[in-house]
Order: sequence, then C-alpha cells, then structure tokens
Amino acid sequence: MAEIEDQLSALVDKVGRQLQEKTDEVFVQVKQDYSSVLSEVTQSQDSNMLPEAQRLARQEILRIINDFQSKNPIMVGMDAGGETTVNTGGAGN
Repeated sequence: MAEIEDQLSALVDKVGRQLQEKTDEVFVQVKQDYSSVLSEVTQSQDSNMLPEAQRLARQEILRIINDFQSKNPIMVGMDAGGETTVNTGGAGN
C-alpha cells in the first residue's frame, strides 16, 4: 500500500512540475506578445507625432520601396510567383 502511495505522490509531483513549466511558457509567450503589441502601438503613436513633412517623406519612401519590390521581385529575394528564394551560390545561380 505504501508503494502505491509513493507512486501516486511521485506522479502528482511530476504532473505539478509539468503544469508549472507549461504555465511559465504560456506566461512568457503572453508577455512577449503583449510587449510586441505595446511596442507597435508606441511606434505608431510616435510616427503620428512627427511633423507632417516627415510623415509624408516616410510615406513616399515606403511607396518607392514597394514599387521597386513589386517590379523587381527577383532582386529582393522573391521569385516571380511571390515565393522567397535563397541564393545558395550554386552553378544554377
């Protein structure tokens, strides 16, 4: 009877440790997600506080980059179908 109690106690301890580890993993992930969202909101607010001339300049730069990427997909690491490619330096490249 004592052996069964010991085994059950060990099982409860093991399950408790596993739940604690999983809880820690979930907490860390939620914290990272929250920090990421908070950072994006802060950056968005900061960019809205820029003078209008700088906001317009940033928009124009992004438009130029997007236009270039859409017209030259292979030059920016994308094949013509929109898939990311990796140049391995082989004979076919």
